[in-house]
Amino acid sequence: MAEKQGRVSSKRSLGEKYSDLDKKFKVLTVFGIIFCIAGLPLIIWGGIWAYNTYAIGGETPEETPTTKLYSTFALISNVDGEIVSPFVEMDIWGQKDSADFSLGMEDITDLTNFERIETNTDADDIEIDLRDGDYYWAEITGNSLYQNTFYLLYGGANHDYIRYGHDPSSAVPFNIFVKNTGAAITIPGHQTNGNFTGVLDVPINSRTPANCHYGDNWALSTTEFAALTQRQQEVYWDEGNWCDQFPTYDPTLDIVNEYDRAWEKITNAPALKFVMNDTISVVDGEATQINCTIGRGYSIDFLISGVNLYMAWYEGIDFDPFPYTFDFEMWFGVNISITTVYSGRANVFGAFSSLAWDTTYNEIGLVAA
Repeated sequence: MAEKQGRVSSKRSLGEKYSDLDKKFKVLTVFGIIFCIAGLPLIIWGGIWAYNTYAIGGETPEETPTTKLYSTFALISNVDGEIVSPFVEMDIWGQKDSADFSLGMEDITDLTNFERIETNTDADDIEIDLRDGDYYWAEITGNSLYQNTFYLLYGGANHDYIRYGHDPSSAVPFNIFVKNTGAAITIPGHQTNGNFTGVLDVPINSRTPANCHYGDNWALSTTEFAALTQRQQEVYWDEGNWCDQFPTYDPTLDIVNEYDRAWEKITNAPALKFVMNDTISVVDGEATQINCTIGRGYSIDFLISGVNLYMAWYEGIDFDPFPYTFDFEMWFGVNISITTVYSGRANVFGAFSSLAWDTTYNEIGLVAA
């Protein structure tokens, strides 16, 4: 009897365990239903956020388009870092209602598809909604001091745009030195093979207030400048403290209309022009052949055309805090030599092979004073 009672007791205990498990299951089921009701919206929202964040291009957007009602623009002077937005003007070009961009960049770089929606406005004063259009052009008009150039903007969202303004130097005096001797190359008639270093500088005797970045609108007023000692003023005479030489882009001059790689986004660039005594041959072993190699790490391309060898910069040149230097190598055929070299700027309206000389600054022979 005792054994039977023991067995009955054991079975009752097991039944109680099943009962407990059933109660726990019911409780978990209730919690599961509550979680689904409360958590499902969070899961859906998280999925949408993840898609928007990563699915398109795999990168998070720079800004949330819905948080800004308009775009603003700030211009910074490239060399000295002064904010020049309060007095450097810009134009903003918006697309016309009739604009058709079915040909892609060919249409986007065609300014006849656009019209000015801001004109001659200080960059600081521009607050404009760019969400409605697909493309816009921001043009720095420069006030005759900063370079005129265009930047392509993509519509659909507003941003706080920051761009650099480039104040081109009034000249680019320069010289070229034989690398192993340090001697300046002899012009005309140079044809010694070897490695060379070009040294490009800017004038240091500028006295015009605008060129020195003081006076009206500038951080340093004319009165404050006059209170400086001559030694302190001399710092402002050196254009290297303010000026540079950078490429520019104008869609009205672009005949390639692809706006993709370096020379497709440039229509004018700083350059050197080597003038030779005869038409340059590109055939190996010819008596008038020249081989040229640019040192690694320099944003320079070269082009041979007739009696000229051009070197042009697709990323620009700063002269602060020292003159700009670059290395290259030249090998001359027996009947070819350098007549002279000029610094200046070149037009590149199409492919780089279409380069044409535009403006001459200096002839070889470094004169920085």
